[in-house]
Amino acid sequence: KRFYDPVIISCKEVGETDTRSSVNLERSVYGYETKAQLCLTNDTRSAVTGTVKWQLRNSDAQILQSGENNVTVDAFSVKWLEEMDFNRTDVNNNYMSYEYEVNGSVVSSGTVLFTVPKYFEFKDPNLRYEINGNKITVYADSYARFVEIYSPDSDFILSDNYFDMNAGEKTVEILEGTPKTIVLRSVYDIK
Repeated sequence: KRFYDPVIISCKEVGETDTRSSVNLERSVYGYETKAQLCLTNDTRSAVTGTVKWQLRNSDAQILQSGENNVTVDAFSVKWLEEMDFNRTDVNNNYMSYEYEVNGSVVSSGTVLFTVPKYFEFKDPNLRYEINGNKITVYADSYARFVEIYSPDSDFILSDNYFDMNAGEKTVEILEGTPKTIVLRSVYDIK
C-alpha cells in the first residue's frame, strides 16, 4: 500500500550485503562501507515541497547523526538526494530512519538496516497499545521493525500495519471491524 502512495521517500543503502558475496558465510571482515541515498518520487500533477529528515540511530533508537533538507519534487518526477557516508558505522547496531514532511504532516517514512535482519542486534521494544475509539496507539521503547497488529479472534482492517517505528508512538485507525483481542509483534519477536 505504501509503495503505491502518490508521494514517497525511499532509500538506496550500501552496507554489509553489498560488500560480502554471501552474508551466510562466517563473518571475518569488518569495516563495511555504510552509505545511504534518499530518493523522492512524486506521481502527482503538481510539484511538492517539503522537508526531508533523516537520522542515524542505534538499536535503542537514540539519534547518533541527523539532518534535514527542504526539497521540491516536480510533478511526475523522481529526485535523488546527495549520497551520505556514515563512515563505516556499526552495521549490527545502527540503522537509518527517514521521512518526508509536507505541510506539517509526514507523508512517507521508512528505515533501513546496513546488514540483514538476522545479524542486527534488535532490543526488546516492549510493544504495548492503547485503544481510544477507532484508534490504536502503539508504543515502543526502542526500534521496532515490521510491527504487526493482529487479533487471533476477530477480523478488522487498519489504516496501516507492518510498519517500522523508532522508540515512541504511532497511531493507526481501525477502518472496519471491532478487534476483541489485540496482539503486537515485530521482528524482535520472531528472531
